[in-house]
Amino acid sequence: MNLTEMLLSNDINEFKLPEKELEIKRLSALYKQAFIIRFRAIRPDEEEEIQRDCMTITKDGVEVDSSKMKYLTAARCMLDPDIKNKDLQNKFKAPNFMELLKKLFLIGEITSVYDEIQELSGYGKNKVEEVKNS
Repeated sequence: MNLTEMLLSNDINEFKLPEKELEIKRLSALYKQAFIIRFRAIRPDEEEEIQRDCMTITKDGVEVDSSKMKYLTAARCMLDPDIKNKDLQNKFKAPNFMELLKKLFLIGEITSVYDEIQELSGYGKNKVEEVKNS
């Protein structure tokens, strides 16, 4: 069976984006119970949109706001807690989901989530393997 036939023979629902859970230990200690967030891999179209939103073209080239990229990626991929929930935003006096993320998580925590999202999305070692013909 060639790859086209293989793809045609499977259910497209099998292409669901991978998900992962991480415990935020600082918040677990604060709430005295496990604070486990859930997020998913990022789709290529989402990543392209976020990259466009984080780039500024200057006379010297292109600048990328890496902090904003991390927050936007985490926001787009976070499944639980629902940071787009208006009641949650109001509770923390955050005018939008980005400000809620900044109130809930330290930058190091967001960086860890961002790194995990990148790993889930296929970046990193051992994601593809060269086939060697002997």
